[in-house]
Amino acid sequence: MKRSVIWLWLGLCLLLRVPVQAAPPNAPAARLNWPIQPGRSLAFVPLDISEAALNERFGPFNVQSTQIKLDAGEPYPASVLFPHDSDKRITLVWRDPVKRSGIAVAVVRGQRSFWSLPGQISLGTGVATLESRNGRPLLLAGIGPTQGGHIVSWNNGALSTALAKVTLYVADYNFALLSASAQQALAAGVYPSTVRAVQLLNPAVSEFRVQFSAPALP
Repeated sequence: MKRSVIWLWLGLCLLLRVPVQAAPPNAPAARLNWPIQPGRSLAFVPLDISEAALNERFGPFNVQSTQIKLDAGEPYPASVLFPHDSDKRITLVWRDPVKRSGIAVAVVRGQRSFWSLPGQISLGTGVATLESRNGRPLLLAGIGPTQGGHIVSWNNGALSTALAKVTLYVADYNFALLSASAQQALAAGVYPSTVRAVQLLNPAVSEFRVQFSAPALP
């Protein structure tokens, strides 16, 4: 009996001496993934929701009325969901501008985001990664010294159908790194992602617009 008590006491001592493995203080937090299915769903946000319902569900602090330009025309009535958090922020353009209801277009801008597209594409995804997941070269236009470019076509690649209702814009590059001849290759027209200048810059997704229906002006 005494021997068993001694062994129990020794076991407890050893257990107390084993250090607890804690996460490093600077370990990055796990990234959330809020998937968007173009034309079909927007993660946890119903497509028929209204601005009033957004306020009820997420609170007035997390919903901001705004207007947004999608082209050279007039701005569209919209609401920003999570305006104070760059990782969560998304702008919702209303299908019914009077009732401010029904999501027509969702716009995500910035450097990184929890919102993601098919193919695990989100803000910050580089053109080289887009090309790899597409399985074919992309067609781009507009890359220049003072403005970003955009994806013109997926060239019948793997992402052609999944992203048919998505417009992707790319930026985040240093145009001055290119030689004069390389810059000239991007001066006008449409070019494939296999162009050496595009490969050197490897621009990243800076904005994507997902269409669910046609937006209407008030």
